[in-house]
Amino acid sequence: MQSRQEQKDERIMRYNDHTSTAALWWKVIFLLPIWGWVVAAVVGAVMTRLGSVSTDIGFLLILFFGIVYFLTDVLKRKIKIADGTLFHGIASQPLNNLSTFSVNYETDKMIPKNIVFTFQNGYIWPFELSRLDAKDVQYLVRYVDKHYPHCSIDPTLRTLARCQELSPQMLSALTPQIEIPYHAHRVFAETQKGFMTSLSSWSRVGPMLMWVLFSAFWVASTWHAYSITNSQWNATTLAQIIGTNIRTVLSSVSSVLSKGITGATDLATAPVAGVIAAIVSVYLLVSLLRKLNQPTMIVLDDSGINFLQGYKFVRYKLSSINWTELGSADMERSSEKSQPDQWKIVLKGKTGNVLKILEYGAFEPRGRADFYDRLKHYAPGCLITPALAEALMPQQQSSYTELWLQSLSSSPDREKLDPLEPGNTLNESRYEVVMKLGVGGQGAAYLCRLNSSIDKHKCEEVVLKETIFPIFVEESVRRQSLERFEHEARTLNLLSHDRIVKLRDYFVEDHRGYLVLEHIEGQNLRNHALGRPMNEKEVIELALQMCDMLEYLHERDVIHRDFTPDNLMLEPTGDVKLIDFNVAQVHSSGMTGTVVGKHAYVPPEQFRGKPVHASDIYAMGCTLYFLLSGGDPEPITQSKILNKREDVSTALDTIIQKCTTLKTDQRYQDAVALRADLQAALLETEGTKLSIAAGGEKIGVTPGGTIKLEENLVKQEID
Repeated sequence: MQSRQEQKDERIMRYNDHTSTAALWWKVIFLLPIWGWVVAAVVGAVMTRLGSVSTDIGFLLILFFGIVYFLTDVLKRKIKIADGTLFHGIASQPLNNLSTFSVNYETDKMIPKNIVFTFQNGYIWPFELSRLDAKDVQYLVRYVDKHYPHCSIDPTLRTLARCQELSPQMLSALTPQIEIPYHAHRVFAETQKGFMTSLSSWSRVGPMLMWVLFSAFWVASTWHAYSITNSQWNATTLAQIIGTNIRTVLSSVSSVLSKGITGATDLATAPVAGVIAAIVSVYLLVSLLRKLNQPTMIVLDDSGINFLQGYKFVRYKLSSINWTELGSADMERSSEKSQPDQWKIVLKGKTGNVLKILEYGAFEPRGRADFYDRLKHYAPGCLITPALAEALMPQQQSSYTELWLQSLSSSPDREKLDPLEPGNTLNESRYEVVMKLGVGGQGAAYLCRLNSSIDKHKCEEVVLKETIFPIFVEESVRRQSLERFEHEARTLNLLSHDRIVKLRDYFVEDHRGYLVLEHIEGQNLRNHALGRPMNEKEVIELALQMCDMLEYLHERDVIHRDFTPDNLMLEPTGDVKLIDFNVAQVHSSGMTGTVVGKHAYVPPEQFRGKPVHASDIYAMGCTLYFLLSGGDPEPITQSKILNKREDVSTALDTIIQKCTTLKTDQRYQDAVALRADLQAALLETEGTKLSIAAGGEKIGVTPGGTIKLEENLVKQEID
């Protein structure tokens, strides 16, 4: 029995290429294919010798088979899947009887020629690969894989589909520069696109209508081919026959056109028509001049953004923006209900000056994603607003969550019940497990190696963070689990900072979600400092790096909500990176969330489900306490490190107390102010050591936390 989802799936695929299209239009005019004229001549020669009646019958048979052949060719221009059945032309086969889905090759050829459906009844149905669109091949592989797991799919087909899916990403990663089409004043581009779309939809109806109009011509041509053996035939005679028929058709067309031109001329001489023509001409001229001042292509390379005008072989640069000039990128909308065609992408400099305004609708979907990726990569200091990031990120036809829920509803059986082992592969063998890094309550983390044969430009190790989705629970519970996974992936995808773990990819397989993250060498701060308190200078240096993270996140209204030693990875170089955005969220006024985070690091407002930017500041203060003490602080308590260690400076103790005060308005309101006091505390720490080396001169600390050196010490430093 067919599943409900299978019955809903329906797709019509074009089955066409330039050669077959040219052959079809030959038949529109001449009915018979080129080789059919030879067959008609041979049949005509035989029937003529049998008598006049046989001659007429033979001609009618040639016409009949020619018409059937033409109509069959027209109907075969498309392939359709509906209700679990594959349709092509007048033939159809139920896909639940599908046995194998494979490819075949021409002799001495490396690239497959056909994709082949083989059915259990022995029926073999080949389709030329060159006549199918790559996205349709991807769809066929996924459709068969999803609905007919009993069917054997050729690994070559899987690789072809996967490589086509990866090719835009591979091209973007391999190429030092990328070209993005920019369709300003889209009336021209949309007109062309509409025309091509209409032409595509008429790939069957159009030829049939024209074939009817040419009926007199193809009947005459077929008769000449059929009876050619009765005359003194040679190549010249054949050319004369075809030429006569063509002249007849052209004379009829020219007669119709001349009448139309005469009518149009009479209309154009009217005064009203003249005024309208003048207005239209002025409008087209102004549009043309405006178009000449707008780019048609945007080229992104390591130097910056280049705006070009012209076409592929003849282009000139209009302007450019260096990556270092960019300060922010924002989305401007005239109103909340405005259409995407009215949205503007505003690029501003570091001083807030407008560098360029681009039309959002002038980008193609792939171009938007490429623009976003390059902007994140080459201009990490550029503030990309969440609204723009969400608009530029590639959009799915339907929510990932909905797709995953559908996949979960298909079969509740897991292929693997135990954690993955070294050598196991995932995502169609793209990732190979090297070792298990750790196991938690909801999944595990694995060190994996990318399969270089599939993704040659990324021969590297990555970390797969696994989330196991519940199966035998209510759909709402599954949905929440999936949405949390998708949320973390999308949050990470919005971020690009050297101190934040980078998301490479994410996918779902065997009722588990996997985040593909960059591999960070080192260990988390909990393992590094548990029971082994760090010295004050090291802690302050790490704290300054944490300020970089929080400043970047809070500028984008992202609250981490779990800023703890467990989620801060320390590399051998001394750099710290923030991981685990499972509970992070975008801040909005009046929002209420669930209580998340480790209790010793959660401030009161987060317990009430109302976190703010200062909530991360509280967690950071608790983290500094942990690094200095080697143990967790008391929950919901203002932390005082001097109660634990007397050798810590008063300045740093004051900072930790201010971070962890229970009232949000008494904490640091942003990481910028916190950074300033940390830098002052660092100077105090270094100044104390300097004082000892200089003979014990005193270093004073002002109430504001700034450092005041005695004049003789300052003089020594200057000297």
